[in-house]
Amino acid sequence: MGAYDAWCAHKHKLRQSIPDLTDGAGIAYAVRHALAQVEQNTMAQQTDDLLRQQIGILFSCLKTSAGLLDVSVTTTAWVPVITHEKQKSPMIRALWVIGFLAMLAGGLYCYAKGLWIVWVLQAVAVGAAAWALLLGRKQRKKERPMDQVKVTLRPDEEKLFRVLDAQTQAIDRYINDFEYLNQQHAGREGTADPRMIARVADILEALCEWDDETNVAAGAAVERMLDSMGISAVYYSAENAHLFTVLPSKDQTKTMVPAIVDRDDHRLLHRGVAAVKMEEADAIYRI
Repeated sequence: MGAYDAWCAHKHKLRQSIPDLTDGAGIAYAVRHALAQVEQNTMAQQTDDLLRQQIGILFSCLKTSAGLLDVSVTTTAWVPVITHEKQKSPMIRALWVIGFLAMLAGGLYCYAKGLWIVWVLQAVAVGAAAWALLLGRKQRKKERPMDQVKVTLRPDEEKLFRVLDAQTQAIDRYINDFEYLNQQHAGREGTADPRMIARVADILEALCEWDDETNVAAGAAVERMLDSMGISAVYYSAENAHLFTVLPSKDQTKTMVPAIVDRDDHRLLHRGVAAVKMEEADAIYRI
């Protein structure tokens, strides 16, 4: 299971939990928690300790950027609104009109009868009633703000999940790259030191000079040493002559110093030396 597969296993649950969260901090925490679970599941599939540490670093980078600044947010603003009082019933409006007309009629009557003081009082009452009606209407139209203005920010959930999809797929690619680089590094570390190869060549040269009885006794120990170093000794033949420096010989063909190659990729680590009959050597040189 790669990082993307582990993320897909947690994505549905995270998608269900986000609508219940009320602020951006809570959403960021939920995302980091889900990524921690994905990290654990991804690392559980690896046996290489070095690669597990590298995976942990990759996920740490991703979790610290869970704010994901490139993900847009949805803004909801709660703003003041215009509110109106409940409209008065038609009966109350009619009573106001009747009272106003009655006061107006009383004022005209007092004026006609010459009751000046009463007329003045009636006129003042009519003016006060008219002013009260106009003022009440203006008050009802005044803006009444809410207790407070609120602005809420939420990340664009679809874009958030698209970003995390791309990031986990990128982590899978990085894991493959790290695995390849680790193998290459381990291969370089596993190659024997050139100075050690030269010492081994000296031992093999001495082994070729010993008699058969001594050669058999020491050969097994030398073979175990070569196995532990991941290298092999190659003795001369016409097929592998390219691994040797060929010296002409009058009477016999003999390996003087075996060639040393890497056991895995058969790369030449130390060129051998062989004494070869003159006719065979001439054939090699003609080729």
